[in-house]
Amino acid sequence: MNLNWLQYFLEVAETENITKTAQAHLLPPSAISASIKKLEQDLGVALFDRTHNKITLNAKGKYFAAEIGGIFKKIEDATAQITAPSIALPEIKILIHARSKWITELIVEYAAGEQSNNFIISNDYANANIDDYDIIIDEPDNKYNHLNHFVLSVERICVKASSNSSLVGKELYFQQLEDEPFILPCTGNGMRKRYEDACKRHKIKERIIVECNDRQCLHQYVSSGIGLTIGSYRSLEDSVQQNLTALKILDFDEIQTVCVFYKNNEKPGFYLKNFCDYLYSKRIL
Repeated sequence: MNLNWLQYFLEVAETENITKTAQAHLLPPSAISASIKKLEQDLGVALFDRTHNKITLNAKGKYFAAEIGGIFKKIEDATAQITAPSIALPEIKILIHARSKWITELIVEYAAGEQSNNFIISNDYANANIDDYDIIIDEPDNKYNHLNHFVLSVERICVKASSNSSLVGKELYFQQLEDEPFILPCTGNGMRKRYEDACKRHKIKERIIVECNDRQCLHQYVSSGIGLTIGSYRSLEDSVQQNLTALKILDFDEIQTVCVFYKNNEKPGFYLKNFCDYLYSKRIL
């Protein structure tokens, strides 16, 4: 079955005039008539009733025309879809050095309602080439002075242990944790730096037995009783930390400030500004 036969049939079925269809396609009427007859032979049924100078669509012809009437519109739409030049979605490159789980949740929430961006995300603490990124989530640092910024969150920090730890419920000083093993992210992470700075202040040796940037694995280590870690009080509400407890360390009263640092130059379409505005609306202060 030839598509041209179907097209000629539909046009003739609409006007019941072979000559008009022939003129529209710059063909002789005999060519249109022959095509329709070939279609009828292929189907094995007559679609028109014919008299000496007139053709009339019969019942089978009307049914066939009604059923295939949208076929060429579908072909046109499908052709347009596959031949249209692809338009690359704008990219937002983000470097996350703090609050990675929360930021991930915010990105997922934003993407669910805003489909016009691609996100390229890195959690590499060793990545020093900050100019490659449009947005950086981190604690305040002089190396970001050339970027615009706003405060995203301000939260209290604590030392965490397994809920079964013998240290839970005791009043302690940080110096008493000198022999306790810690499980922390790699160098560059804010919680790791807090531990290192606290050890220097209290003149005790660091004891990091596991370096782990995978948040879920890190908390699994801690909940099993292998060691302690440092994190925000609020994150204890997460299901992954349900077996962790904040220790009462009398001389460890830390605050973590996390900022959104973003480039001064706005990319076309304001999509970077839109995402920054979204993050600003989610601040925890």
